[in-house]
Amino acid sequence: MIGEKEEIRPIYENLNKLFSDSNEAILENPEYYADISISASKAYGFSNYESIDLIHYLKILDELDYDNRICKDNACQVAIDSIKAAIPYRNRNSAEGVNGLALSFPVKSASIYSDIYKQFIEFAMCITFCTNWFWIISI
Repeated sequence: MIGEKEEIRPIYENLNKLFSDSNEAILENPEYYADISISASKAYGFSNYESIDLIHYLKILDELDYDNRICKDNACQVAIDSIKAAIPYRNRNSAEGVNGLALSFPVKSASIYSDIYKQFIEFAMCITFCTNWFWIISI
């Protein structure tokens, strides 16, 4: 469960910066995508691994990104902190890696997201954020 709307803005801003930095790093050296891909595949998954726990993913990414090309300026931890601030409670009996917010990440195929991306663009929703994210997952 996510808290109030004003608690969502920092998540959006922090993830947007992280995704933008990720895109820049991948353009500089495509091998950086391996950190993103491995992090997503190791993160706690839901719905046949089409969605992953966002905090678990960011923790793994932060560990794998040893030279801080993706998680510049502590970006992964800043994003984690903003997500935790927006989740008012967590079931203490939850499995390891379940933190309260999932992210759709098509580990198996990005092709199912092309129509959703087109709809976002048509409705002028999250242009920068979605463009950065969809670019990452389409690699």
